Amino acid sequence: MLRNYFYDVKIFKTTSVAVPVISVGNIVAGGTGKTPHVAYIVDVLCSAGKNVAIISRGYKRSTKGTFVVSDGKNIYGTATECGDEPYFLAQKFPEAIVIVDEHRVRAARIAVEQYCVDAIIMDDGFQHRTLHRDLDIVVLDTTYKDDGLIPSGNRREPWSSLHRSNIVIFSRWNGTTNNDAIILCAKKHTSAMIVKTKFETTSIRNFYTNEMKPIELLQNAVVVAFCGIGNPDSFFTILANNGAMVKEFIPFSDHHYFSENDIKCVLHIMKEKKVTYVLTTEKDAVRLVDSTLRQYIEQMPLWILPIETVFVEGEELFLQELQKIVS
Repeated sequence: MLRNYFYDVKIFKTTSVAVPVISVGNIVAGGTGKTPHVAYIVDVLCSAGKNVAIISRGYKRSTKGTFVVSDGKNIYGTATECGDEPYFLAQKFPEAIVIVDEHRVRAARIAVEQYCVDAIIMDDGFQHRTLHRDLDIVVLDTTYKDDGLIPSGNRREPWSSLHRSNIVIFSRWNGTTNNDAIILCAKKHTSAMIVKTKFETTSIRNFYTNEMKPIELLQNAVVVAFCGIGNPDSFFTILANNGAMVKEFIPFSDHHYFSENDIKCVLHIMKEKKVTYVLTTEKDAVRLVDSTLRQYIEQMPLWILPIETVFVEGEELFLQELQKIVS
């Protein structure tokens, strides 16, 4: 990792902006649960009255350069144009500034100079070292089985890279000895604050009306589920743990943009299995708002499964660190 070495010894320079920058990233490609943690942080800061910007490269978007997804008043473009995660976050936090740009320094400067933000959250920023960050958060999925570095495995960097982190969040924590093993591995390489989280859901949301219903309705309900996320097993596990009878589970690749054939396939299975609900995730839902899919989507009893980050350990210390950075 010669590039990281050059940053470590200050040969490559970082650029600072006038407000605190909080990076949420990982060392494993896809599916660690970064987005729910970004949402948690944005919610905390917005609730405290802070003017917050979220910046991202906008993975798999169809556009290039700077794209202002939300100016805190209006949302622009589509999930295809700006990326599904930024679009989802813009919908979830309409008061936040959301900017996608492959040049994160440029996005940060726009957020500060044009929108006068108090803090910047950089989504998936651990490897993007050009922009100085005041807090480096790394999310590690405790269900991850170490399979080596890319391209043979999914790990982006050596474990030793964790020395750059200020906080390591262990997501999907369930208290097993396997969880303990990954913590011991991380502790060999960092003295960062360690906190533990899990994901929970208390409701399902109607895709068409946004009506909320209690998660208990899934108990013994016959369902079909589909998703295109980094860790589809986590979605299936939440459904199973809440008593759903999943007759068919259809995983697509991460950030998959659904075609007519994809949705027709789901529709066919739904009719064949005679299900009560068709379920998908919040991030997938923003990729379903497409006029070419509408005629098929509207034939489904489609519901969304929102998830939220719940701290198992360390929430108070985590909030204190956030407060210290943004104050």
